[in-house]
Amino acid sequence: MSKMTTVEALRTCLYENGIEMLLDYPKLCGKLWDLAPAELLGRERFRAIYETGAVESIHEAVMDAAHYTDHFAKAMEKLCTREGMTVAACEETLMLFYDALGFPPKKPIENVQTVTEGDWKYTGEIKYGKPHGVGKEELLAYGIVCSSRDGQWLCGSPFGYFHSIDSLGVESYSFCIDGWTIGKETRIWSEDDIEVIDHGYDPDKVKPKKIADNKEQIHQSLVDALSAIATDRKDG
Repeated sequence: MSKMTTVEALRTCLYENGIEMLLDYPKLCGKLWDLAPAELLGRERFRAIYETGAVESIHEAVMDAAHYTDHFAKAMEKLCTREGMTVAACEETLMLFYDALGFPPKKPIENVQTVTEGDWKYTGEIKYGKPHGVGKEELLAYGIVCSSRDGQWLCGSPFGYFHSIDSLGVESYSFCIDGWTIGKETRIWSEDDIEVIDHGYDPDKVKPKKIADNKEQIHQSLVDALSAIATDRKDG
């Protein structure tokens, strides 16, 4: 089996084993070294993420996606206290986690492709015909975008940070795993009306489902996400 990049390995480990593995250094390392070449990561740097407490701030970025920049800034401050690590090394190390968790890319993505199916459209990174990596999906009505979300997918399944805009223009920021939203979801109804919903995280409940085998199932992911938001509004 070919080796993954460090980012791909981190992403796969956290998707398949639960986001709480982020805080479990021995368990994560055990799986990570099997998937990624250790020389690309640098074990000492990786250990520093944990020994300085930077990983706790990274975890907070997941659980409070709307303020991820603040949490990564704190992670950077902690990691920079590590003796012998330059600022450049700290930034490079943090970016492994930043990219693996699907936060907004700091560089333009490459190999952008578009997939459409009826009123569903996806533009971004693709693997085996499915969204895989960073991208944006949209629901169209008569050729006009009525809702959208941009974020990260893993073999067609949402995994990571997401920014959504619904048909009413309401923006939301959250962290998604398959059809589940974990941690705090921030919805911006207007400049003066910001709603924060804490979904928490139950590892026994939030488990990755079988990867979708066709476009119809992938298209349904956005429909389900928007329906869940609408249901929450009615219940509220």
